[in-house]
Amino acid sequence: MLDGMIPEARQCACLLLAIASRGTTWDLVTATRAVRGREGPARLDSLFGDDAGRVERALSSLLASPIVDRRRIVLIGFSDGASYALSLALANPQLVRGAVAIAPGFHLEPSAIDPSQRLFIAHSPEDRVLSFESSRDRIAGSLRNAGFDPAFHAYRGGHVFDPAVVALGVDHVLDAAR
Repeated sequence: MLDGMIPEARQCACLLLAIASRGTTWDLVTATRAVRGREGPARLDSLFGDDAGRVERALSSLLASPIVDRRRIVLIGFSDGASYALSLALANPQLVRGAVAIAPGFHLEPSAIDPSQRLFIAHSPEDRVLSFESSRDRIAGSLRNAGFDPAFHAYRGGHVFDPAVVALGVDHVLDAAR
């Protein structure tokens, strides 16, 4: 995934900061699965664990550099990482301009949102791992209902990471700030 993003990073003069989940998937995904079916809402901050702390520490270190433009921070992810990037971006509008979510399975919206964040969601109708319709209707629809204006892009190829789709997403999220 990282190798596929290098050309876009060069094109937009962006720095890449790649962080992997500590486990087989992101801790938010595991925590969300654990609370499904329980009564009552789960507190969003209780669902983010060690992975979020590692992302925040890495971002803090990066933000210490005078060459980093805070208005251009975009979280990007694929599959479970897309769910994580989208949810983490929504929970931290003061830190991130927006998110590029390729083939997400879900998202969590905090109670306090910033609809000025720019969001790009992409999914392939040929995906046999995570539902295209869920991304298009449930995720993008929920974000629209919350006041966001997410871009939704359908692409071909199934459950695959496509660097060209990431480039479209980065272009959308950075918009005039690019």
